[in-house]
Amino acid sequence: MLTTAPTNNQVRNILWRNIGAAYRSSKGPLLGRCLTTQIDVAPDWYALGFKADDTASDRFQGFHAEHALVVIDEAAGVDDRVYDALDAVMTSEQARMLLIGNPTNPVGTFYEAFHGARSLYRCITITAADTPNMTAGRTVRPYLITQAWIDDAITKHGAGSPYVTARVHAEFPAVSDNNLIPLAHVEAADARLPETDPLPAGSGDLEAGLDVARMGTDESALCVRRGHQIVSEDAWSGMDTMETVGKVRHQLPDPSLLAAIKVDVIGIGAGVADRLREAGYPVVDVNVSSRSSDPEQWPNLRHELWWNIRERFREGTIGGPIDGATMGQLSNVRYRYDSRHTKPLIESKDDMRKRGVRSPDRAEALMLAFTNPPKAPGLAPDFDFAAAFAAGGIL
Repeated sequence: MLTTAPTNNQVRNILWRNIGAAYRSSKGPLLGRCLTTQIDVAPDWYALGFKADDTASDRFQGFHAEHALVVIDEAAGVDDRVYDALDAVMTSEQARMLLIGNPTNPVGTFYEAFHGARSLYRCITITAADTPNMTAGRTVRPYLITQAWIDDAITKHGAGSPYVTARVHAEFPAVSDNNLIPLAHVEAADARLPETDPLPAGSGDLEAGLDVARMGTDESALCVRRGHQIVSEDAWSGMDTMETVGKVRHQLPDPSLLAAIKVDVIGIGAGVADRLREAGYPVVDVNVSSRSSDPEQWPNLRHELWWNIRERFREGTIGGPIDGATMGQLSNVRYRYDSRHTKPLIESKDDMRKRGVRSPDRAEALMLAFTNPPKAPGLAPDFDFAAAFAAGGIL
């Protein structure tokens, strides 16, 4: 048996941790011995677990047996090149492949197993309603999905959101032309943890993004990153501006460790930015309603910043972990086109509320954290934008 998953963390700490627990809790003695990611019974009777790098998928080649089982966990996130390499293991008549995962990616081999290549597979769909806690009408397996979690997911992300579609109804999100960031790209970033991330983390400086909300149901949100890797996220509601300043100072007590904290200064965010600057924080004022770097492409800075974070997710230059609520917000933003601009227009918060979706406050804090605000049109070619920010911010 060969097992794999998109990351080493998923292979070792999820899949094989459960295999090891089942092996050790068996009511009767089992053959062989179970190691961290390996079971040995005989030279030609064994199980292995490893993650093949997308660029080294030939690591799977050379495994042949009369009876072979290939298990792919989190199958939606495994690169198609790995599937191609695993075809070499499936040459014997008694070879079988088991794909397990959430239907988050509406393209790729896992998606095709339920669609164009369905005749080659026996497809089994387990929705939230099919799980033990739901069928029993009470919590009988605390580690499985609960009604409270389902209700919370629908409230946060909307009944028809890609997040709820995939994780509650076990259906692939519709391939939509107007979803800005595919859920699969967000989940891939979430799995790109520091210990397994192939990209260097970048400089040691921390950068933060702060989205300040009004009192009410909206949240103020803070995201901190080091290089391309997310370090922490937090969100809160029901606090006034000074309480929000105190919350940020509690989370980030030493301003000297920060290279920048980028604050959306529209509305009450301006007061929070001023007070943090007074307290010694390297505040960068970001006015998302100001002009974009290229008005032919985007009508204002907000549209440009959202498009840039979308490109980061597409290119794989963001690493997790990402909070579940943030994942849902990122994958639920839509866009449209108009005749005046060459890039898409990003859905407004008001339009999101009209379709029953909460304000994407956590997603916008993440966006701000990864923002390097572009130079506005009309500035001299040698204008030092970073120095101008450090000197007091630019609106």
